[in-house]
Amino acid sequence: ALSIMKLQALFGPIPRFQGIGDAAVAVKNILLELHKDMDYGDLADAPPEIDNLILFDRSVDMATPMAAQLTFEGLVCEIFRMSNGNVELEAR
Repeated sequence: ALSIMKLQALFGPIPRFQGIGDAAVAVKNILLELHKDMDYGDLADAPPEIDNLILFDRSVDMATPMAAQLTFEGLVCEIFRMSNGNVELEAR
């Protein structure tokens, strides 16, 4: 949660995040608590550079470490077609 807070300090608040799995939901709840105390300074008025964060609990996603790609980013690129480090997903 603290690493994600550091990320938000650099790139502004992440407006939407969700967690899948018990540990991911716990991290999400910690983020919500820490978010109340965070001072973003000038970044608070700027549009967020990261608009969505999805947290996966390893107990929910055990197959990823066994995937063919060497990194999670490689797997995401292979499945969702990454372009310039970004992935376009449909809203639900």
